[in-house]
Amino acid sequence: VEMSPTDLQRTQRRRFAIELIVAAFGLLISIWMAVQLSRTLSASLRTVIDACRMIRIGRYPAQIDIDSGGEIGELQTSINAMAQSLEQSTQELEAKVVQRTSELQSSRNEALKAIDEKRKLIQQVQNVVEEERKSIAIEVHDELNASLISVRLQAQRIADLVDGIPINAPHAVSGEIRQHALSIKQTARTLYESGRALVRRLRPEVLDMLGLTGAIMEMVAGYNSLHASCHFECEAVGDFSTVENTAAMSIYRIVQEALSNCIKHAHASQVRVILNRNPPNQFLTLQIADDGSGFIQNNSTNGIGLVGMRERVFALGGEIQIVSEQVDHTDTGTVINIKLPI
Repeated sequence: VEMSPTDLQRTQRRRFAIELIVAAFGLLISIWMAVQLSRTLSASLRTVIDACRMIRIGRYPAQIDIDSGGEIGELQTSINAMAQSLEQSTQELEAKVVQRTSELQSSRNEALKAIDEKRKLIQQVQNVVEEERKSIAIEVHDELNASLISVRLQAQRIADLVDGIPINAPHAVSGEIRQHALSIKQTARTLYESGRALVRRLRPEVLDMLGLTGAIMEMVAGYNSLHASCHFECEAVGDFSTVENTAAMSIYRIVQEALSNCIKHAHASQVRVILNRNPPNQFLTLQIADDGSGFIQNNSTNGIGLVGMRERVFALGGEIQIVSEQVDHTDTGTVINIKLPI
């Protein structure tokens, strides 16, 4: 009796085929499950990534759907909470920004209002000062000068009476009387000239008599005659007859202060004053330029004269620009440009 291997081999082949089919089926199921899981994870991660990108550019999306558990679900939940918190913080920050902006705007408006009120007050004070100067000038002219003229006349009368004393009168007495009379006359003349000078300082008569251009030209001529080391020039273009008294007085005082600074501080050798009025534009421009030593602007040592010039210009609603520079004590000069609405 012999054993045939055919049936055993057939049985083994059948078993191997069945196992191979089962393994292939299991592999296909594993691949399908892996693909489905990958798609699910990719979709969840893509949603998370898109949400993060929108948050990065400042756009906070609606709550994303939690379509997974485990770590992905926790990540989605955290992103939802973060987006909600960021959106709330952004809204609070925007509200604070709006509030602060409103407060800053209100503060700015109050500051501008205060500045405007300050300029109006300065203008009013200047007007009061000029009116008071004019009143004092009139009072000095009408009372003091009249009194001084009366003293002069009386002194002259005494001198005339002394001349009429008989020859046989004591010569020493008549000479002493004449000397005292002439002394009174000289004192009265000095007081009279001082009074006139005070009147001119308080209220320039030339401004009323010659107008703005004539007054400034006479001022420049006076500086030329008093200061031989510096040459002053004045040029006026346009009609200034309709400039109101307040503006004319402010311009006169500005030029006066500028020329005084050129002598006292700049030590200039040449100064030029240019007045220009262009009726179509309704602007008056003033330029004062010198070749003296410049100065450092916004310095604590700068005098009150520059501040007064600026305040006069601002009170008239104008603009002022001062160009000056001091480099290694080199004379660079100073240019003052003023623009006033007339």
